[in-house]
Amino acid sequence: HLIANHRTLLLACERAAREAGYGTIIHCQPDEDEVALGARRWLARLAAAPSPCLFIGGGEATVSLPERAGRGGRNHHLALLMARGLAGYAATFLALASDGDDGNSGAAGAVVDGRSWTAMTQRLDPARALRTADSQRALAAIGASIAAANTGTNLLDLHLLLVGG
Repeated sequence: HLIANHRTLLLACERAAREAGYGTIIHCQPDEDEVALGARRWLARLAAAPSPCLFIGGGEATVSLPERAGRGGRNHHLALLMARGLAGYAATFLALASDGDDGNSGAAGAVVDGRSWTAMTQRLDPARALRTADSQRALAAIGASIAAANTGTNLLDLHLLLVGG
């Protein structure tokens, strides 16, 4: 019996956000393309976003891996791309696997903000981490990786972009 789907997850997230006092919530189309394209779409939303504003989306995008990929998954890779794009913005981005398992990262996802990219550059080379698909190590270096917790279900990935607030 099917008791939940991706829409169920997004609506539950919206309900929790409204209960927490967020008034401007915008649902986004599912991310089903290459992660880099999804990152560009998320970042394009910054320019016209009211503040505060919460964008809710997700899906299951793909990552083109180099021959010798490091540790990570599509959510870690998306979060690392977003960290680069959010640099200097008053915004926070969460990318999370609803089943608690993001690729070979050993984690569920990551959360980044406008300071994350700079923080990573003080510890390692995040641009290299993007090229080598080693996003988990870069994000873990600043405490942005979210610990894995098998949920026993898969309602696709959850992506949240909080602008301002």
